[in-house]
Amino acid sequence: MITDGAVSVEHGMILGTAIVLTYTTFGGMMSVAILDFIQMIVVISGLLYIGYLVSDMTGGVLPVIEKARATGKLDFSAA
Repeated sequence: MITDGAVSVEHGMILGTAIVLTYTTFGGMMSVAILDFIQMIVVISGLLYIGYLVSDMTGGVLPVIEKARATGKLDFSAA
């Protein structure tokens, strides 16, 4: 998809595997841990952005919080 067919799926998988093996071999497990951390930040940022877009399409989060507060669902001190 990214190369618009210039690189086949098989060649892309081989290239990706070679890149991962290279940075793991030369950088060790620390490089893998750092890359995983960076990927986690990217994924969480993307999920938060999608959540923001969806909540904006549905009227936002504030009406839901106000309704929950009015019905007593946010009153954690009540037994």
